[in-house]
Amino acid sequence: MKKRGIELGKYATNHSLKDRHHEQRLKKFTVLVFPVCFGLILPQLLSGILSMIYIRLNQLLALVGWYAFALFFLLKSYDYCWQQGYLKPSYLKLLKGTCLGISLVGFEWIFSTVFPKADGATIDEHAVPIMLLAVCVFAPLWEEVVFRGILNAKIFKKRFVGVLISSILFAVLHGYVSPAMLFYFCLGIAFSLVNRDQTDVFTSVVAHMSFNVIVLILTLSS
Repeated sequence: MKKRGIELGKYATNHSLKDRHHEQRLKKFTVLVFPVCFGLILPQLLSGILSMIYIRLNQLLALVGWYAFALFFLLKSYDYCWQQGYLKPSYLKLLKGTCLGISLVGFEWIFSTVFPKADGATIDEHAVPIMLLAVCVFAPLWEEVVFRGILNAKIFKKRFVGVLISSILFAVLHGYVSPAMLFYFCLGIAFSLVNRDQTDVFTSVVAHMSFNVIVLILTLSS
């Protein structure tokens, strides 16, 4: 009887551990749902629709709709990122991120020289008023939260495998074929490493934004 009681106790313990592991895996999945749907999919979807309206139908309507959404989106994004601890600003992080962003522009120039047109950057100039916030603010913020803040830091605890997986997915997200995917993979590595000794992603967000702003300006002026 005592032996059976011990066996039942072991069974209950193992069952409890399995339930706990299942809950942890589920939690890791659900923590990605809101950032991916709200942060990555929603602005891209809406900016695409409003860009079409801006170019083909009514510019004023598209701009009013877009900037109304942008105000709501920025407030919600700030609240979420602040509450979750993804943004902890400092002047040193701002300087560090800006310097990295500028350095990556130089890397992009070298890469595009070795692999002409490999960067895959094409921007419809007519849609710039709509794309400006999406490319320079929304995408850098939420891509860093999802790939560096959640995947690399929370799920993989900043281990080497986390850096690799998050950088590969970051490259795949941009939807370009090789060798451009290699370029975005390298960007992902750089953004991951700059956050290595920090608990937030503010530095990589600044670097990502700086890079996108400079590339956008250079693309439009060329």
